[in-house]
Amino acid sequence: MPDDQQLDIPSEMPLEQTKRPILDQIDDRELSVWIINKLKNDIRDREAFGWNAMRVYDEYSYNGYKGGKTTDPWNNASNYAVGMTPTLVDTAHANTIGSIYFDPDKVVRVKGVAPEDERTSKFVDKLLNWQVINDIEEAKDVLDKTIMNAYKHGNAPVKVIQGAGIAGQKKKVIWKRINVWNIFTNIEAQGIQPRHSDHVFELIALDENDWEIRKTLKRPDGKLAYEGIADLQRGNYIFSSTGMDEITQSKDLTAGTSLGERFTRDMRYILECYVTFPHKDKQTGDVTLVELQVAISPNGGKILSKTINEDIDENTGDAMRPYGWKFQPYPREDRAYGDSLPWLIKQSQEELDYAHNQVMNAMEKLVKTPTFYDPNGGFDPEVVQQTPNGWYPVPDPHRNVFIPSYDYGAVFQHYRSFDLYWEYAQRRTGLTELFQGRQPERGATLGEAEIRVNKAEIRFKVIYDRLEEGFNELIYLTYHYDKKWLPKETVV
Repeated sequence: MPDDQQLDIPSEMPLEQTKRPILDQIDDRELSVWIINKLKNDIRDREAFGWNAMRVYDEYSYNGYKGGKTTDPWNNASNYAVGMTPTLVDTAHANTIGSIYFDPDKVVRVKGVAPEDERTSKFVDKLLNWQVINDIEEAKDVLDKTIMNAYKHGNAPVKVIQGAGIAGQKKKVIWKRINVWNIFTNIEAQGIQPRHSDHVFELIALDENDWEIRKTLKRPDGKLAYEGIADLQRGNYIFSSTGMDEITQSKDLTAGTSLGERFTRDMRYILECYVTFPHKDKQTGDVTLVELQVAISPNGGKILSKTINEDIDENTGDAMRPYGWKFQPYPREDRAYGDSLPWLIKQSQEELDYAHNQVMNAMEKLVKTPTFYDPNGGFDPEVVQQTPNGWYPVPDPHRNVFIPSYDYGAVFQHYRSFDLYWEYAQRRTGLTELFQGRQPERGATLGEAEIRVNKAEIRFKVIYDRLEEGFNELIYLTYHYDKKWLPKETVV
């Protein structure tokens, strides 16, 4: 540096302070307030128009649970759910997971972009297929439940983490399915990478073993990975304030077991945050966007850990976050969260339930007609119940007993509407009777049937391609972390 050039350092700022890493310059209190405010806004934006209630409906409709009483219009009247929603969800799930594992020995297909990529792409193809089929623990189970939840709840995030021997795993890549209601981000985000959103938060419940392990984890420099985590208290404040207790209660009700009690009684909570934090220099006023990975206690806002996110995508140069987000069969063009299949066919499901119960109640009236008797006679209706073709002693029955007759034809005409509701739902979701393993209409010709098959495949392929984008994103993350975590001897 020439002698006539000097560093422009304010006289009141020590020289040592200018050399502090930017991570040390970020104030924990300022960072905590920024994260907690973002979390509050995400919760409000999600609950403003009933997002949690929609997820509760998903659970109830899939399990055929109806909260109404069977006393309307009379005791033990029909009030049941027709199994349309679970049928279509299971059909979509089975067709999608079956397509992914159509060739059980080749789940991943890697193609080179340029001619020089062809040779290396074959090795990458073999590595990733070996991982998905053999190395990643319960990979098929994770994918199976991910696809199921993608249709059932509209979203199914998957996290790519490192098995570092903490819970007995080898040093390798692990897939972990995350409930979508445990993820918080900007409501309009089209993804959760830094180019899509300035933050993504994951609420993590720690049982006793998880908590004890994290208390002793250390960084490469020997310092504790989580400062102050030993003071983390059990409690469900964040659990209830996010509305997740409503969703958990609905799952408890349909499952017959209480997971909500365990979350309240035994769990401690941390918020794992991947953020693009706008750090403002207190001396110059300049703002620098810093990619951080932060662990914070949502009950109180204490920063437990804070590091620079050094996972860089070598293709784009951007920081990466370890979440696959694109498992969305029915995405919304301006929202982070997609629609669920149960919510899409809610109207058809409820109209079908109503029509079905009306027909069942009408048929009950036909076979259980009201009967009148002489109260001064010896007939006791509490003891003698009506049975088909039964004979009952009644004084002067021609005058005292009246048995009305009903038109059966009008009742059975309502059955025609059942198929109409099914057809509406199938058109809406792209899942025709052909995907359900049912035969096409008998009156259709071979040519008509083939046209319908082709159109059905095109409609479902659009949905399948969306989920394929989620799978591609997951494989891309897996390969990225392979280069970071997978031992070279394993690759060789």
